[in-house]
Amino acid sequence: MKREQWIGSGMLLFTAVIWGCAVVAQKVAMNDRMGPFTFGAWRFILGALTLLPFIGAADRRNRRRGERKLTSPGTLLLGGAVCGLFLFTASSFQQVGLQYTTVGKSGFITSMYVVLVPLFGFLIFRHRLSPAMGVGLAIALVGLYLLCGVEEGGLNKGDALTLVSAALYAGHILAIDYFVARTDGVKLSCLQFFVSAAVYSAVALWREGLPSLEILNAARIPLLYTGIMSSGVGFTLQTLGQKRTPPALAALIMCMESVFAVLAGVALLHETLTVWEGIGCLMLFGAMVLVQVPSFLHTKLKGEESQ
Repeated sequence: MKREQWIGSGMLLFTAVIWGCAVVAQKVAMNDRMGPFTFGAWRFILGALTLLPFIGAADRRNRRRGERKLTSPGTLLLGGAVCGLFLFTASSFQQVGLQYTTVGKSGFITSMYVVLVPLFGFLIFRHRLSPAMGVGLAIALVGLYLLCGVEEGGLNKGDALTLVSAALYAGHILAIDYFVARTDGVKLSCLQFFVSAAVYSAVALWREGLPSLEILNAARIPLLYTGIMSSGVGFTLQTLGQKRTPPALAALIMCMESVFAVLAGVALLHETLTVWEGIGCLMLFGAMVLVQVPSFLHTKLKGEESQ
């Protein structure tokens, strides 16, 4: 592997660590009596504000290099609105679900989007569904049952909400994939954060009211972590890492987010997994890896042929 790929892989692995630990921050904030929609509003406001300097820096760099990426304002606004609404619905289902399930289970169930993206691509866009993807989906369903159902008689409320979140995150990824090819990626991400924050704020005022300064102060560390590190820094590292790493390898590395969520839950919140839940986690992780194998092998073979 080339030096640039090593650097890119390191960036993506660090991003997976950041995002895995973010689930703990999301849980802790609600333990401090902050409502899930209030948390989402402040989280994405901070995320959008964190990205603003990166937009200015990228524009200045492009001007120095004589580069200019033409972006239709209409496409950017439409993309920001669509992706922002997907982000709001996906993250709100996950955030509310965290009130009723553990960090580890939430991390693994949310990561089901890795399996659902190719399935939705097949159902909606008629993308080819390889045998490995079909097998991976079957393994993921068994793993989900072991993780959530074998000892509890089925999905509990939090698990079910988080599974809906995973499906919505899959839709969010497909939307991002469509619009990022037609507009500036950093501006799109910043705008989707603002849109998501606006919807979160409206729902929070309706359902939860204005938070007190005491509650905001108690949740300041989780808010700063998820707003700045998870949204701003995480997105930037993901963007820089994917520029240096083949897409299939990038997806394999990002699967580790679910593993880090479990480890963070055990280390920071003293959560535990039963034997069956542990086996379910292993099967879900195996399914995530399996659905990426065909793309990974195809990319590797193309790289060897070009040498």
